[in-house]
Amino acid sequence: MPSAEPSTRPVSARGLPWTLVVVVLAAAVFAWAWWSVDPDADVGGPPLPIIVAVPEFSLTERSGRVVTRDDLKGLVWVADFIYSQCPGPCPTLSARFRGLQNTLSRERQRVRLVSITLDPKQDTPPVLAEYARRFNADSEMWLFLTGGSEAETRALVEKGFLQSVFPGSGDNPLIHSNYVAVVDVEGRIRAFHDGLDPASAKRTVRDVKKLLAEAAHP
Repeated sequence: MPSAEPSTRPVSARGLPWTLVVVVLAAAVFAWAWWSVDPDADVGGPPLPIIVAVPEFSLTERSGRVVTRDDLKGLVWVADFIYSQCPGPCPTLSARFRGLQNTLSRERQRVRLVSITLDPKQDTPPVLAEYARRFNADSEMWLFLTGGSEAETRALVEKGFLQSVFPGSGDNPLIHSNYVAVVDVEGRIRAFHDGLDPASAKRTVRDVKKLLAEAAHP
């Protein structure tokens, strides 16, 4: 069973831009595991545990529209936590989400991918829109959310998603969890998976499919 414990693996230092060339290389090297996942994976077995309900939130999508927790009700969604100036694992997480988008494209009406920035001051909607274009993010299926202060975002991630965030200071890097959360149609987290572990790809797709089946046959 995936661990609900937060990851504290270093993600990146502020102020070190990740070039488009390296982002493309990251997608090519790291996303292959997601693209090779069978979209018709078996979804049998016991139901996933209910870990915690995601609290209410109101954030701004890259398109400029406001997105709340209730807007995602009735959808199965997968959340990760990134920011645009990340020089390492964040682009890898986004490359993996690109693969997940491809694998689950047939379910695009019932599934959302939700990337929440940890640097809302820097990551305005236009900045996130440019970041999203690097990964050919489907504007309907894959949401990029920003808003509020860094402290408010940290509280949402730590208390709402049970994942650690250690703000950067001076030359010290911002450190945060690399885990992704799989959320059901009622807004409850049902699983966590390490977003940097290629082996977690099949488990993530399996859990999304399991929750879709659960919603169809409550």
